[in-house]
Amino acid sequence: LVASVPTAMARDWEVAKRWLYLACSLLVAGCPCALVLSTPATVVSGLAAAANNGCLVKGGEHLESLAAMTRVALDKTGTITEGKYKAVGIVAAEGQSESELLGWVASVEAQSSHPIAWALTKLARERRAPFSARAAQGYKTLPGEGIAATVAGQALVIGNMKIARRLGWVADAKLTVQYESWEERGYTACFVGLAAGRALGVFAVADKVRPEAAALMTQLNMLRIKPVMLTGDNRSAALQVASEIELGSCCVKAGLTPADKLFLVSELKSSAAARKGGPL
Repeated sequence: LVASVPTAMARDWEVAKRWLYLACSLLVAGCPCALVLSTPATVVSGLAAAANNGCLVKGGEHLESLAAMTRVALDKTGTITEGKYKAVGIVAAEGQSESELLGWVASVEAQSSHPIAWALTKLARERRAPFSARAAQGYKTLPGEGIAATVAGQALVIGNMKIARRLGWVADAKLTVQYESWEERGYTACFVGLAAGRALGVFAVADKVRPEAAALMTQLNMLRIKPVMLTGDNRSAALQVASEIELGSCCVKAGLTPADKLFLVSELKSSAAARKGGPL
């Protein structure tokens, strides 16, 4: 009716054409097919746009839930920071060759996919410290503490202060002071020692904050989304990163194991659901 009656009564083509356009617009708007076709196309477009910007979303349901989000948990290394560590230095214990120690560490780290491994193998090449991934046997990860392998017949362990205390390495005052000094400066420090309880040395690496990270925090705050930074790194290094992106210390959770991170995310989800504050 919208098309036929006005067109039949129109005295010129311009008037008739206008009513034909209005009729077509009404037909498209009133037809459910347009809505059915446009919705999945919009979702797919949104998923593709997110992927092009480095964000993988599991599906349309999760994409739509972002509109109600009030909290976001972000990992530090590789997310807030570039994940491209640079070696700061290595210090060997008394009677231990620094070059030999670096070679052992690089041999173990050569089997790891962690960003720290790349920095240490690069340092070994620069200093011409001999190392080989084949030299390390029985490589294994110690969740929340470090890594271990057998090199040159020695059960070598590389890790944080937690494992250093457990194995008694902190008894070496020189290495402990150097470790704490690096940590106070915001570096990621690690102990190297034998599983039998002897400390062999310490090393430190540093990472850079992504240039866009500070702007992201500002945008999240403007959207009333509270960011939380999660990291297995030491608290001093985490707070150094937080200060560069203007993130409050209360929003920093450091020294976490993978299991700790999972528990913390579950806890944040539960608290958000209890307050009906939207998804995490």
